[in-house]
Amino acid sequence: MARLTPRRLVVGVGIATLAISVVGSPVIVAGATGVGVALKMGVQNTVSAATTLTATTTGFAFTVKNQGTGGGISINVKTGKSPISVSAGAGKATNLDADKLDGLEGAQLQKRVTTNCPSGQALTAIDADGTATCSATGITSLGQLNAIACQTNGLTLIRSYGPFDLACISDNSEPNNTQASAFALEFMPDAVEALTGPTDDDWYFENSSDLCTGSGPYQCAIALALSGPGVTMDVYRDGSLVASNTTQFLPNVASFGSVPEYLIRIHGAQRLPYRLYVD
Repeated sequence: MARLTPRRLVVGVGIATLAISVVGSPVIVAGATGVGVALKMGVQNTVSAATTLTATTTGFAFTVKNQGTGGGISINVKTGKSPISVSAGAGKATNLDADKLDGLEGAQLQKRVTTNCPSGQALTAIDADGTATCSATGITSLGQLNAIACQTNGLTLIRSYGPFDLACISDNSEPNNTQASAFALEFMPDAVEALTGPTDDDWYFENSSDLCTGSGPYQCAIALALSGPGVTMDVYRDGSLVASNTTQFLPNVASFGSVPEYLIRIHGAQRLPYRLYVD
């Protein structure tokens, strides 16, 4: 009996130690893999296979509430591994406050700019919160945009049609804005360049016998081509509209008792340069 007493005493100490471990610190679930073992709360569970929770509830299938001072869920994965996977078409996570977006902190993202600068001013500074600063440009005429001087309020352009050379389009050579004072194309070169806009319709007329052959009846035709962004023309023959909002008026040989008169109205929604080619 004297030999049994120490053995019993040792066993008793072991049991007491186990009880302290359960209450005072997490216990790792025993077993080779942990597969098939019930998920235990309040302890560290170790398993070598994926765990899936499938539910048919109308609300959330899994809820974590921490009424203490700590967080909710902690996810630890190896470097470069995705901490969470979301199904395609998933909705927005309500009240989610992400630390980074595509690796960028919130302070590194530019907020939307909604500032509209008044006429004569341009954006000179944009802040991170989306506010912007407008300042006067100091530009009062198109001529200030040129490296080459071009008359009064002129714009120097490179022609992209015909010979590739510089063209000076300015208010100096502007045709009159009324039908009664239209410019005669017969006294101008085969192409004329000017500016047009919402309050600046340009009128031209052509009634030269050079358009016709014969001595009566006359066989007459005229060809017009208009080049310029957002610029179109209306063509009248003897007071009747024969083409509207077009950029081309192709030769249409017709027989006339007298030489017809053509009126061309150039117009645009914005103040823009154009080139009218006549043949």
